[in-house]
Amino acid sequence: MLVKLEELEAQDIITISKGKQLSKEARGKGDFPVIGAGKKSPYNSEKKNYDGNTITISSSGAYAGYVWFHNYPFWASDCTVIQVSKDDIDIGYLYLFLLSKQKFIYSLQTGAGQPHVYWKNIKNIEISLPPLTQQKTIAKTLDKAKELIELRKASIEKLDELSKSVFIDMFGDPVENPMGWKVDKLGSVIKIDAPMVQPNIPEYENLYLIGSDRISKNTGKILPAKTAKEDNVISKKFLFDDRYVLYSKIRPYLNKVAMATFRGLCSADMYPLRPIEDKINKEFLWKLLLSKHFLKYTETLPDRASIPKLNRKELLDYAFPLPPIDIQTKFAKTIQKIESQKALYEKELVKLEENFEALLAKSFG
Repeated sequence: MLVKLEELEAQDIITISKGKQLSKEARGKGDFPVIGAGKKSPYNSEKKNYDGNTITISSSGAYAGYVWFHNYPFWASDCTVIQVSKDDIDIGYLYLFLLSKQKFIYSLQTGAGQPHVYWKNIKNIEISLPPLTQQKTIAKTLDKAKELIELRKASIEKLDELSKSVFIDMFGDPVENPMGWKVDKLGSVIKIDAPMVQPNIPEYENLYLIGSDRISKNTGKILPAKTAKEDNVISKKFLFDDRYVLYSKIRPYLNKVAMATFRGLCSADMYPLRPIEDKINKEFLWKLLLSKHFLKYTETLPDRASIPKLNRKELLDYAFPLPPIDIQTKFAKTIQKIESQKALYEKELVKLEENFEALLAKSFG
């Protein structure tokens, strides 16, 4: 039996409400996450307006339409809130059904400058309602598959934390410099010498193009990218290879730094940094630029534009304790092992996500 979501609302099987704006005074305090426009909670609140077992759908922004389930108390702000009020439907089943329609719900976005998805945009979506016992069976099967995904993501996050811990254990806090190493400037140990090339000629058109949007903040993971040909770019780009570390100079607070493992192209909003051999290696350079010490340094620099940007002089003037190269080499070997394990986990994660998507399609297709 297919029914529209608005019919479930009319029959009081589900209740629909809007989130409420949180006062500025209540933001950033307390233990309750605030759920609004994005995929992540931007801050906490000391207040809550829902106790959990609740679905939200983001109302505004780039991720308007994002479907999210909450099994914990929270404050709902810029979102549509869906709760189950009768036993005709299982909340887990409803959430997973909406999740199976995620791409379609995104396609319902309206508004040029600021995209929106409201209840009126999704209320006509039809849902199949098998018996409650069957709904719970479907939800249980999919929950198990989703749990495996979350466990693998947690394993990857732990490896990222391990890298940070190894950095501190081996080198100490750069501010305190407990090892008493000589303080040097970045400009004395790296080169910014990657050539600029024309990306639309046969020699370079099939190389991947890495922009700042292709680097994850805080972790430095390089995300899937298009080739120069696929992106149809014509302006000159930097040519880099596996000797380089890529640093995004736009909005430095986003902390986007990647270690290149292949030959490719990067946009002009990136600095391709080549470590000078026997002075610094790329693993240490990579983790140094991802460190809190460097991030705090960028925060001390004056803002000169509406879009913050780190210029070349500011980057090269960054001062830090420089460990002996043999200690950096030991660090590099440890990081390589961690990154190797992380790569295996990420491959497993892709397979788990593909399996989950297949199960979703089978259950609700």
